[in-house]
Amino acid sequence: MQVGAFDGDISLRMLATRFLKYEINNGTVGSIIIDYAGTNGPGANSIPKRRLQSVLGYNADPINLGLTFRYISSGKNVATHIECQTGGLASTPQNITTDNNSVKAAYYLELNVGYDIAMGETASSELFFNVRNLLNRDPEITARGPGGTNYNFPPTSVGLYDTLGRVFRAGVRFKM
Repeated sequence: MQVGAFDGDISLRMLATRFLKYEINNGTVGSIIIDYAGTNGPGANSIPKRRLQSVLGYNADPINLGLTFRYISSGKNVATHIECQTGGLASTPQNITTDNNSVKAAYYLELNVGYDIAMGETASSELFFNVRNLLNRDPEITARGPGGTNYNFPPTSVGLYDTLGRVFRAGVRFKM
């Protein structure tokens, strides 16, 4: 696609996920089935209801640019906890009440820049520069529960959120 005086290709790629259910039953008699879909807190069962990743690319040989947008929907901190409400349910060992059981949505931007260098008929190389978490957003901090968070367990879901902050990467790729 040609845009005005810019010769090049524009691309758009979008990936979206919507979790309907993620139920776990420990298999014992009388156990409660827990639906973890929509849980964004720390732990192995962090499954947000919605995730989106879109990539906008522009390639004008030898330069290519990319801007990636990532979205993680808001959700619950702990699947079995219930937020306190006036006249609400009483706290039980299976459903502990808490004052705040929510985790806000998160948005991240990434920038990619590449420059292709021809090295003969079959070989090539690419110089690249990449910035993750371009806006330097902090991850959502979530408490583990009534005991808080210990030092052995991070206070966020490291599989969902960017815990390093803004990260720069540069390098060279070779293709022979």
